[in-house]
Amino acid sequence: MIRFAGIIKGKLHHPYIYVIVKNYCLYIGETQKHPVSRWGQHLMPVGTFLQRLKEVDEDIWLRDEEIIFFCVDCEQITTLSIEEHKLITRYVEHKVHEKCILNLPMLKPIEKIISDTTRTAPARCRYLWVDDLASKVFDEIIMQLKRLA
Repeated sequence: MIRFAGIIKGKLHHPYIYVIVKNYCLYIGETQKHPVSRWGQHLMPVGTFLQRLKEVDEDIWLRDEEIIFFCVDCEQITTLSIEEHKLITRYVEHKVHEKCILNLPMLKPIEKIISDTTRTAPARCRYLWVDDLASKVFDEIIMQLKRLA
């Protein structure tokens, strides 16, 4: 038997916010390259996703069950200078983290956010539209999680 697992498309060099889900745990990250390359790093034994998952729940870490990946292309950020892309994407990532933590019941079946932006988050952003972008990314995450339920 076979099962179609999905299609991922996007530009190689673009700002993305991505999500990794395993069981009740959700990991949020950002990258400036196609998310597939970053996801591969997360699945290595020293990858941040697997390390955090093991710290949070070793039983889930050990189980061979589905891991779900999805991403949001933050194309609006590309209107800025290339030097600003990473900083602004990190700001969006942090705002999405905050929204997920504050609205955790909306993320069912997710019960735990296992990623952390406290060390990498910019303190502020000079572009007013970026908070709206973060809200749209959060809304997309909610919509995709509902589709999985």
